[in-house]
Amino acid sequence: MEPFGISLFGLASDRMSYLAMRHQLVAENVANANTPGYAARDLKPFDQELSAAEVRLAQTRKGHLELASTASGNLKVDAKTKTWEIVPSGNSVSLEQEMLKASQVVTSHALVSNVYKSSFNMLSTALAGPR
Repeated sequence: MEPFGISLFGLASDRMSYLAMRHQLVAENVANANTPGYAARDLKPFDQELSAAEVRLAQTRKGHLELASTASGNLKVDAKTKTWEIVPSGNSVSLEQEMLKASQVVTSHALVSNVYKSSFNMLSTALAGPR
C-alpha cells in the first residue's frame, strides 16, 4: 500500500518484506544447524533485488495498451551463499554468521521503521497545516 502514491512508502514496505523473508531464512538456517547436508540459504542483497525489479505500467484508460507484467514480486532464495565453514557432515550453517545476519536484519528493520515513521509524521504535519 502506498499512501498518496508516494513511492517512499512503497520502497519502505518492500524493504520490510525483504527483511521479514531474510529473518525467516536465518531462523531456518539456525534451526537446521545440525542437519547433515543442509546448505545455508540467504537472499540476494536488497539493492540487487531492487535493480532487477521491473516496473509495471498501469493501464489508466481503456484505449491504452496493456503491457505484460514482468515483475514477479517474489524474492529469489540464494542457496549458494558464501559460508564461513563447512563441517564434515556437509552442513554449511555457521551459527556465528547467522547471528551476524540476524543482527543486520534487526538494525535494518529499525532504520526502515524510523524512516517510515519520520516520513509519515512529515506528511501528517504537511497535511494538517499550521495550528
